Amino acid sequence: MSQLRGDLDWIVMRALEREKDDRYRSPAALAADLQRYLDDRPVEAGPPTLSYRLKKFTRRHRTAVAAALGGLALLMAALITTTMLW
Repeated sequence: MSQLRGDLDWIVMRALEREKDDRYRSPAALAADLQRYLDDRPVEAGPPTLSYRLKKFTRRHRTAVAAALGGLALLMAALITTTMLW
Protein backbone atom coordinates (compact mmCIF):
# COMPACT_ATOMS: atom_id res chain seq x y z
CA MET A 1 0.00 0.00 0.00
CA SER A 2 1.43 3.37 -0.96
CA GLN A 3 1.77 6.15 1.56
CA LEU A 4 -0.60 9.11 1.46
CA ARG A 5 0.93 12.57 1.50
CA GLY A 6 -0.13 16.10 2.20
CA ASP A 7 -3.78 17.07 2.14
CA LEU A 8 -5.17 13.59 1.60
CA ASP A 9 -3.19 12.30 4.57
CA TRP A 10 -4.58 15.11 6.76
CA ILE A 11 -8.13 14.28 5.66
CA VAL A 12 -7.73 10.57 6.45
CA MET A 13 -6.05 11.26 9.80
CA ARG A 14 -8.83 13.65 10.82
CA ALA A 15 -11.48 11.10 9.84
CA LEU A 16 -9.71 8.50 12.00
CA GLU A 17 -9.19 10.67 15.11
CA ARG A 18 -9.77 8.83 18.38
CA GLU A 19 -11.79 11.66 19.95
CA LYS A 20 -15.21 12.23 18.39
CA ASP A 21 -14.89 16.03 18.68
CA ASP A 22 -11.68 15.95 16.62
CA ARG A 23 -13.28 14.07 13.70
CA TYR A 24 -15.48 15.44 10.93
CA ARG A 25 -18.91 16.34 12.28
CA SER A 26 -20.74 14.50 9.47
CA PRO A 27 -20.16 12.53 6.26
CA ALA A 28 -21.09 15.72 4.39
CA ALA A 29 -18.22 17.59 6.07
CA LEU A 30 -15.81 14.82 5.02
CA ALA A 31 -17.21 14.93 1.47
CA ALA A 32 -16.81 18.72 1.38
CA ASP A 33 -13.16 18.43 2.44
CA LEU A 34 -12.55 15.76 -0.21
CA GLN A 35 -14.10 18.07 -2.81
CA ARG A 36 -11.81 20.90 -1.65
CA TYR A 37 -8.87 18.50 -2.09
CA LEU A 38 -9.99 17.65 -5.63
CA ASP A 39 -10.41 21.37 -6.44
CA ASP A 40 -6.89 22.07 -5.07
CA ARG A 41 -8.33 24.36 -2.40
CA PRO A 42 -7.18 24.46 1.24
CA VAL A 43 -8.71 21.60 3.21
CA GLU A 44 -10.12 22.11 6.70
CA ALA A 45 -8.01 19.24 8.03
CA GLY A 46 -4.83 20.98 6.83
CA PRO A 47 -2.75 23.56 8.66
CA PRO A 48 -4.36 27.02 8.85
CA THR A 49 -1.10 28.76 7.96
CA LEU A 50 -0.81 31.64 5.52
CA SER A 51 1.97 29.90 3.56
CA TYR A 52 -0.26 26.82 3.04
CA ARG A 53 -3.13 28.96 1.75
CA LEU A 54 -0.83 31.03 -0.50
CA LYS A 55 0.65 27.85 -1.97
CA LYS A 56 -2.83 26.56 -2.80
CA PHE A 57 -3.87 29.91 -4.29
CA THR A 58 -0.72 30.07 -6.42
CA ARG A 59 -1.29 26.55 -7.77
CA ARG A 60 -4.88 27.37 -8.75
CA HIS A 61 -4.05 30.75 -10.33
CA ARG A 62 -0.58 30.26 -11.85
CA THR A 63 -1.15 32.49 -14.88
CA ALA A 64 -2.57 35.39 -12.88
CA VAL A 65 0.20 35.17 -10.28
CA ALA A 66 2.87 35.02 -12.99
CA ALA A 67 1.34 38.03 -14.77
CA ALA A 68 1.16 40.00 -11.51
CA LEU A 69 4.78 39.20 -10.66
CA GLY A 70 5.87 40.09 -14.19
CA GLY A 71 4.02 43.40 -13.98
CA LEU A 72 5.59 44.11 -10.60
CA ALA A 73 9.06 43.34 -11.99
CA LEU A 74 8.47 45.72 -14.92
CA LEU A 75 7.24 48.42 -12.57
CA MET A 76 10.30 48.01 -10.36
CA ALA A 77 12.62 48.14 -13.39
CA ALA A 78 10.90 51.30 -14.65
CA LEU A 79 11.14 52.90 -11.21
CA ILE A 80 14.84 52.08 -10.89
CA THR A 81 15.56 53.33 -14.42
CA THR A 82 13.64 56.56 -13.83
CA THR A 83 15.43 57.14 -10.53
CA MET A 84 18.85 56.57 -12.11
CA LEU A 85 18.10 58.96 -14.98
CA TRP A 86 16.68 61.69 -12.73
